[in-house]
Amino acid sequence: MIGNQRELPKPVSGSGVPGAVSAGDQGDGELVVVRQAVLATVDHAFGNIFQRLYHLLRTLRSGANHVVPALEESVREVQSLLELFVDYVAPTPLEMRPLRTTDVASSFRRHADDELGTERIQLVLKDDPTAMVAVDPSRLARVFHLLAQLLAERVSAGSLSGVCAPSAAGTHFEIRIDGLAPVNSPEAELRWALAEKLVDLQGGELRWLAAGQGAGWILRLPL
Repeated sequence: MIGNQRELPKPVSGSGVPGAVSAGDQGDGELVVVRQAVLATVDHAFGNIFQRLYHLLRTLRSGANHVVPALEESVREVQSLLELFVDYVAPTPLEMRPLRTTDVASSFRRHADDELGTERIQLVLKDDPTAMVAVDPSRLARVFHLLAQLLAERVSAGSLSGVCAPSAAGTHFEIRIDGLAPVNSPEAELRWALAEKLVDLQGGELRWLAAGQGAGWILRLPL
């Protein structure tokens, strides 16, 4: 089992990890290819929310004060979707740094504990403590926060299991979570799309596991 550490540690200097760049080498950010399915999901979600808002406003004009909580919740939903969507379509500057995989795994565990509660996820680390990955610490922390939110939405009782380990070929560091079904709400889909974008920009991969591989997802970062 691994310990808790939410924020990613300071980068290790002089590690020689391929792909690591200094802050002065970064550009203005990489553009992401916006998938049509994501845009359709966002368009449909906003349509439903605004339809609900107009209905609540008409009801409120009639003097029905009981709709105020529902109105507030709809406004919060709009705000959350807008923030996620802006992050999804915006260019994303990166500051790649070498980090130990043990620190990466510990940070993911802390984010999961913050959202799910302590010890709700049983995460086993099988790793070489000297192994390194090149990542943007702040962007990867955002990925972990988004994934932890998705875990919290999908789990109501019991605990989850996962493994942090090098891939079979030894080319990637993987975080795998089992026992989950794919996301099925507009906000969850947008969280997933944003997390997928941030991982892709760092040369990694985030994907749902096929049914034959067991329900869940896997995050892979190149070593």
